[in-house]
Amino acid sequence: MPDGYQYYIHLLDGSGFNLDYAMDTDGTNLWVCGAFDSRSYLDGNRQVILYNGSHAWGYGGGSGSGYHQLCIVIGYPINTAVNGVGISFEGENNYFYINESSLCAPVIYRGEIDINKTTGWQPSYVNPFLNFENSIVFVYCENPNISIGGGFNHDTWEHILLAYNTEGERLNYDIKIKVVIFAKTQISNTKSNYGLRIFNKSGDVVFDSGTGVLINPQLHSFGSVGLRQFVDIPNIRRPMFIPTSIGGYVDFDNYDGIKKQIGLASTGFSLAPSYINHEYNRWTRAYKGRFISDFPIMIIDAENYFKF
Repeated sequence: MPDGYQYYIHLLDGSGFNLDYAMDTDGTNLWVCGAFDSRSYLDGNRQVILYNGSHAWGYGGGSGSGYHQLCIVIGYPINTAVNGVGISFEGENNYFYINESSLCAPVIYRGEIDINKTTGWQPSYVNPFLNFENSIVFVYCENPNISIGGGFNHDTWEHILLAYNTEGERLNYDIKIKVVIFAKTQISNTKSNYGLRIFNKSGDVVFDSGTGVLINPQLHSFGSVGLRQFVDIPNIRRPMFIPTSIGGYVDFDNYDGIKKQIGLASTGFSLAPSYINHEYNRWTRAYKGRFISDFPIMIIDAENYFKF
């Protein structure tokens, strides 16, 4: 990470419980073999180092997550005094970068999208060149009884966005939400007729002033916030977040039980930990547990991108 830059680690699944299968006298059983709780820090060479947090234990198991998944490093400039050479942007506007520091990541889409009750939603629905590996999607929802989180299309095994109720069960109806998509390559079909453009060393347009940039990102932890306890985010009026899991829940007896992850729900003005990815399992070993991680989530303000 270059000097003068802050960083943020985004994982499709940040925290939760791992399951594995084992044989005993009753046959094959599903059991909780560990938990993952993602953390990171900068070492002396300003390299981003990943490690396990305080809630992590055991091992990954057959359905493990943790760092065995897509991990995106976002870097963005810390507001510092300029040296008089180059371009300065006022009003706390920051460019940010995804993985490769030579590529600026502007807003390439902002608008409403539909999350289908069956197939969910993917960035490729906006642009076929977009996916969860080359873009970052912030979401905005005004219904506190809906949580937005990740899931999988079990036909294609692609990562998708899904909507859930307060128990973490998938909604049985379609919904509309607002999204802002940042991408590390210039794939927007629209460019402004006037203003500012920035080119990379290959001559590609990596920023157009008609698109927008990352504005006033805030990092906020929910480790001390209770489930369904809505809290305001400092310096943010209408919070948008990147969907991920921030905790896990398991309630198994010796026959069956429920496993969930914890994501986020929104009133439009405040956020709360809320269940996502509700799974019913049979032939389980007894275990009960729940935790909410204190790793920080990146949040931006929808009012910087939409008119309300």
